[in-house]
Amino acid sequence: MLARTLPLLLSLAVLVAQTGANPAFEDYPASDRYRGKPAAPQFNGTGMPDSDQRAREHIEIDAEAGPNFAGRFTLSHWACGTGCFSLVVIDTPTGKLYRDMPFASIDVGYDRETDQHRYGGLSFRTASTLLIAEGCFDNATTNCARRYYKWDNQRFVLLKSVPIS
Repeated sequence: MLARTLPLLLSLAVLVAQTGANPAFEDYPASDRYRGKPAAPQFNGTGMPDSDQRAREHIEIDAEAGPNFAGRFTLSHWACGTGCFSLVVIDTPTGKLYRDMPFASIDVGYDRETDQHRYGGLSFRTASTLLIAEGCFDNATTNCARRYYKWDNQRFVLLKSVPIS
């Protein structure tokens, strides 16, 4: 009886441990990397980031460098204040901008005295569809978390959110 129960208990323990684990980049592989010439970003409106020359310049520079996220996309971000930034996703082959982000801005808690950031900001990889965002979201000091998003069908899907202080 013990010979039958032990493997079952071990399998259950592994399953419980995995469900509490945070998403990892290797768990969300991207398709092959786009290696062609990056298209120019398609600015077509009067709202952000189109109306902000500084944001447009950051996006144009990032777009020229080619994909840095999810195989064929470029994640571009620009400052919205000290320790704060906003982002957009660029489809590298077409230049299309995906503006519908899960948050308008993220604040990484810049400390002027120590010149350090309190939170990790954005983490992403070219070979992965996972985005990790750590900070305070949308100008709120009480909405601070480490959030895990998957890029899926031209939008971010929240996988997990872990509150941080």
